[in-house]
Amino acid sequence: MASQSINSPQKRQPQLEKAKLKAYNGEAPDIDLMFNPSEISFSRSNNWEEHTGNRGSTLLPKINFSGVQPYRFDLKQIIYDTYETKESVMKYINIIKKGVETIEGSSDKRPPVYKFTWKDEYFYCVMTS
Repeated sequence: MASQSINSPQKRQPQLEKAKLKAYNGEAPDIDLMFNPSEISFSRSNNWEEHTGNRGSTLLPKINFSGVQPYRFDLKQIIYDTYETKESVMKYINIIKKGVETIEGSSDKRPPVYKFTWKDEYFYCVMTS
């Protein structure tokens, strides 16, 4: 007969959390993702300026570092499945569209800023397309 200690740890199933885009200061509706994206990519580039009139000893144009671009963050295959609820998927699409429109009633005339969250991790971002 096997016995089990009362104080033995129980295995807990990890809790899966959905990613979401929370509008900064409530300036637009939050975008709750129905399913997590299948692919996320990050990229960043450096800017270099070429000065065609200036030549080095190798006769190549001199270039100077001029700054770093912000990170580019792409989400791929965002899926909304409304088959079972029979509601229009346009409800979700219209919320996403607000991410590239200017904020209603704002004097800034800019699109909203979002906080992309996934479990405990987050960063601020804006939509470009």
